[in-house]
Amino acid sequence: MNLTVAELELAAARQQLQLKIVTYYFNVLEYRNEARICQATVDNYTDHLNLVKTKYDLGMVAKTEVLSSQVNLADAQDSLIKVQNNYSNAVATLNNALGLPHDSELVLKDDFKYEKTGLILEQCLTYAETHRPEIVQYESKIASAEAGVQIARSGYLPTVNLTLSQGWKDNNFPGFKKSNCSVGLVTSLDLWDAGLTKSKVRQAEFSLAKTRDQARQNRDSILLDVRQYYLSMQEAKKRIETSTVSVNQAEENLTIEKLRYDVGAGTGLDVRDAVLALDKARKNYTQALYDYDTAKANLDQAMGLPVQ
Repeated sequence: MNLTVAELELAAARQQLQLKIVTYYFNVLEYRNEARICQATVDNYTDHLNLVKTKYDLGMVAKTEVLSSQVNLADAQDSLIKVQNNYSNAVATLNNALGLPHDSELVLKDDFKYEKTGLILEQCLTYAETHRPEIVQYESKIASAEAGVQIARSGYLPTVNLTLSQGWKDNNFPGFKKSNCSVGLVTSLDLWDAGLTKSKVRQAEFSLAKTRDQARQNRDSILLDVRQYYLSMQEAKKRIETSTVSVNQAEENLTIEKLRYDVGAGTGLDVRDAVLALDKARKNYTQALYDYDTAKANLDQAMGLPVQ
């Protein structure tokens, strides 16, 4: 039983390690995508600044509008620098977890993706109860504790010793002419052991009760994790759908505001707001994808899916 517990502990450790690596991998993808978004924002502000400078040279806008555009561009560049640093740190963390040199160059072929799943909460809970290593572990621990109670109660039973002996004797070598065989059966029972057996039984029973209580708490905690990760995945799914619409609308709005500003029907503030709205919409979409894939990875581990 203890061997079974150890093997299940190894399986649980592998699942936890896989989740750790996947999480670090997703962090790298998240910062990479965020860096792309920040770079696109910088490009939008750069294009707008060039247009503002052209209009300023033609006397169509005031100097303050040029300065305002330069400030917006500098803020966007500052955000890009921070995200690039976060990306470098995330790569180093992933390399460390993989056992690679921290400055190793990684080429990530994957990206966040949204794949609809037909998972039902009740199915996830049922699967976790039968496949999560920690839950199965406690089943073996309970069986072992029950056996411990039986072992402790054996102190009330008599001790039986069975002996068998055989001897040879002879006046001549090698002495196998005469032989005799004897069998002995001795039964003993302690009539009074100062309460030692009773104490061992009580100790074993308390250990069994404790193990059962820990098993219940462990099961409830695991099933709660499954429920929370499942609901988090569903929440992220809805956010993906709404943020997709927001990105499309923000892109269209930015195109319109750029055209309005180009013909003099709009202001630089309108363009800036449109750029910020698009930047926010894209980041919300990327964050929703990250949350979805991360919640799914956590759900897989919480359910006890085998390591791939």
